[in-house]
Amino acid sequence: MQRRLYFIPNFSNDRFGFIGLLSYYPNKHEIFHFAKEILPLIRKRNPNVKLRVMGEGDSGFLDYINSFDGIEAVCRVDDLDVEYQNAAIIVISIYYGSGSSVKFVEALLII
Repeated sequence: MQRRLYFIPNFSNDRFGFIGLLSYYPNKHEIFHFAKEILPLIRKRNPNVKLRVMGEGDSGFLDYINSFDGIEAVCRVDDLDVEYQNAAIIVISIYYGSGSSVKFVEALLII
């Protein structure tokens, strides 16, 4: 199934965020998919968009994701609340599994 991004809003803040355990396969899969397929489409429209990936687990994967244009991947952050508040968009993709995502609820509570 091919996914299309039909609407990309213009934000004054060009920072996106992803928070998740990077030793967990669904998180790794999703951030890889977003980095390879979705982020380039967004950056075509707004080259200033940056994605900050935050998560422990796999330093080799962090290094690999850092090689993509527009991505900064880090293991730990000082204050997760600040990260949520500084992001215009929190990337939450539920590709595997179903139901509500803890990340979704957490992001709503911080805003």
